[in-house]
Amino acid sequence: MFEDKFFRHINQPVRNYLLRCGADESGRAGDTDTLHRQERQDAGDQPLSRAQAIRQAARAYADSTLSQGLGYFPNLDEPQRFSEKVLWLSIYYRNPKIAEAVDKSRIGEWTRALTGRSYAVPVLSTYREAADVDPSKLPRRFVLKQNGSAEGRCVMLVSDSRRLDWDRVRTVLSSWLYSWSSHGYAYPGITDEVVKPCLIAEQYLTDGNGSGLTGMGLPVPTEYRFFCGNGEPLFAQILMERGTAREWACFVRPDWTVLPFTYRNADGQVRASGKPDYASQGGRTNRINRIGRGTQVDQINRSGRPAPKPDHLDEMLRVSRALSAGFPLMRVDFYEAGGRIYVGGTSTCPGLGRGFTSMEWEQRLGEQLVLPEVSL
Repeated sequence: MFEDKFFRHINQPVRNYLLRCGADESGRAGDTDTLHRQERQDAGDQPLSRAQAIRQAARAYADSTLSQGLGYFPNLDEPQRFSEKVLWLSIYYRNPKIAEAVDKSRIGEWTRALTGRSYAVPVLSTYREAADVDPSKLPRRFVLKQNGSAEGRCVMLVSDSRRLDWDRVRTVLSSWLYSWSSHGYAYPGITDEVVKPCLIAEQYLTDGNGSGLTGMGLPVPTEYRFFCGNGEPLFAQILMERGTAREWACFVRPDWTVLPFTYRNADGQVRASGKPDYASQGGRTNRINRIGRGTQVDQINRSGRPAPKPDHLDEMLRVSRALSAGFPLMRVDFYEAGGRIYVGGTSTCPGLGRGFTSMEWEQRLGEQLVLPEVSL
């Protein structure tokens, strides 16, 4: 539930407040048919409902923790910049359809319902338990991931299944099946509904651009991320050669004009260049890995490298419009391989807690992102 996500992150005063409102020590609220109200100390303040108390806890977490990567303190009462609007959406926007949209195990049926065609990466098998993963029934090369993860977490690229210690692999996979491994649990705003964790084995995709090799000896296909507002693409991010020393990224307009900014580090500082954040979960051979956060290594206008334009750009734009319609913000992630495109995943709070290096573009893109009317 939504209230469970924040209880372990918030400060003691807010924690005590929620306990007085009926939550137990795990953060789970009490009787859902009753609004737990607690008079605040200041005379004249109106009592808060349980839902309002939970939002106050999420707001405290956003102000104290998520705001550190923006490069400025957000105005969540009257958000104007793009990244602070993403924070605002994470706290105040709710939509039961988000649960289906972010569940990677449902991409095929979801995209078929909205576009008439499945854009899911071919699924080899799904598992509810790590012990059920049987490499003998899978090809030597494939991808394992958790269905509710985001930003590259809980993704394992398998280059040769015969060379892995599968007892150790299953230990890693089992940790992904806990609720707190899901992006929507660790961060505010995915959905009030629970995306039940499962494991997915997918076909490994390659393209003609992924010339670099990861620590596992696998080329990582270029990823195209389209940021859409109310069903219209606003801008896109290109990620190339992920997991290599040459990893780089850039932002572009829908017409593929390069934009002069990138993401800041998680501490709010500007990343000019350097090695990618690539966290290893493997042993000596470095064969069990995840694609980590912070993959935006260099601004394209600084590196001088051309922004690769996908062959199926028009189709990506069309599918992005169809999938993001009805959402104030959605990022749709694509791969291009084998002469067609695939949807790798979506996010309704993309780049949550990370700001852009250009305040001018924070403001300009924020003007294009229209927030919905919600009851606070």
